[in-house]
Amino acid sequence: MAGDIQPETLSHATDDVDVDLNQNLLDPQRHTRVIEFLVPDNLEWVEYDARRDPVRFVPRTMQEFESADFDDGTVAVDANLQPIAGETDLEDQEYPAVVAVDTGTGEEVDVESIDYALNEVTLEEVPDAVKLYPIMSDGYLKVEGFNQFDQPQGTLFPWGFPLFRFHDMEQDRRGREINLHGYARWDRHETLAFKIDAPQQIVWEDEHYPDSYVSTFEVDVRIGL
Repeated sequence: MAGDIQPETLSHATDDVDVDLNQNLLDPQRHTRVIEFLVPDNLEWVEYDARRDPVRFVPRTMQEFESADFDDGTVAVDANLQPIAGETDLEDQEYPAVVAVDTGTGEEVDVESIDYALNEVTLEEVPDAVKLYPIMSDGYLKVEGFNQFDQPQGTLFPWGFPLFRFHDMEQDRRGREINLHGYARWDRHETLAFKIDAPQQIVWEDEHYPDSYVSTFEVDVRIGL
């Protein structure tokens, strides 16, 4: 019914609006639109109020290694690893700080330990070739609107939100949600884009990753029908 308003959650895999997933630029490194939400014809508008609507974001990058790269089962990654919500034990983390996959078999490899100070990952067994998918904690997130002609309409808040903050909190726990800054209501054929500036490149999908998506993103909004 026209005029109805309802709460909704948009995500990297949503079908309520049109979603575009991209990788951030590294050369040169700059803020890049990595996930964009375009209002389709069947909706009047979408409203995002950062004070009300939390964002849940688990960005990951990817590195490939061969067994010769490991020293006694240990290898250093480029990403800056950190405990998840202060929890250093992988078994107790809300999501793992790093995921390892044997590219030969497609099977996930158990991570024995992480040295967060040195960004080193130790595997229980090292396959011939492995992909590591560590979290991204370096860099910043910004939110920007674009009109129907894809012309920028300005950022919602001038300063970027540090990526490491997403890993500091239990994002799905009530009272621990991550709220950014700003407000936007975008109409049909307009876009709200979330941009990152980071030294590692975000990965959304990869054939060897055990889940459908490597990185995940959710934002609560209200939609006008």
